[in-house]
Amino acid sequence: MKKLGIILVLIITMFSNSWAQVEYPKPSDPPRLVNDFTKTLDAGQVKTLEDKLVAFADSTSTQIAVVVIETTADMPISDYTFELGNQWKIGTKGNENGVLFCIALNDKQLFIATGYGVEGALPDALCGKIIENDIRPFFKQGKYIEGIDNGVSKIINAVKGEPYKATAQNRGYRKFKSGPIFFVLFFFVLIMLFKAISVRRYAISNGITFFVAWQLLNAATRTQSGRYSDFTRGGGSFGYGSSSNNSSGGFGGFGGGGFGGGGAGGGW
Repeated sequence: MKKLGIILVLIITMFSNSWAQVEYPKPSDPPRLVNDFTKTLDAGQVKTLEDKLVAFADSTSTQIAVVVIETTADMPISDYTFELGNQWKIGTKGNENGVLFCIALNDKQLFIATGYGVEGALPDALCGKIIENDIRPFFKQGKYIEGIDNGVSKIINAVKGEPYKATAQNRGYRKFKSGPIFFVLFFFVLIMLFKAISVRRYAISNGITFFVAWQLLNAATRTQSGRYSDFTRGGGSFGYGSSSNNSSGGFGGFGGGGFGGGGAGGGW
């Protein structure tokens, strides 16, 4: 029994030493809420997300930090995120209202850690739902900025006290997909029915068959329809977000901390 205890102590010591050797990144100087150490996000995406988080921090004092790293070096991402949040002191002093959204790209792992001050608004179960419904589907497709921004928006809504609603593409995909098709088919059948009634009346009044009347009316429609090639299509381009000139003035820095185990995580 004594030998077993010694072995357990050695194992715990070995893991503790390996975790202690993990190098945590330092906060940027000047400090930012969005820190991508993998250069996965481009400058415009980082600025748009940073402006969004700074504006929220200015209005609520709650600090949501996004950190993208390559790996946690075999350390569980939950422990890594808690330790990084405490080292950086994410949150405001006395409130412990920080949230750390950490992504380890090479490990395909992510974790949302909540400070003591926001655990009520962001319970573990809700963090799990946000990851499952609003982040993971995008990450699986390699759409990292979309998943990050979507997850951040859900976190912001939760802190504001708004009811949680899953992303539309996951919440009601079947309904969203089948609804428009049903109405298109319904109107198509309705149009064909009215056309068939008109053709039948035309055939009876002119003493010809229904098929002949159908061909005559179609030929007349094509003659009067004009040339559709005269119309031109407009152009446009779509991108992710936009950099606003109405910046909130920049992030003032961390000063809180207090991550004690709240949050959720997983892989993709």
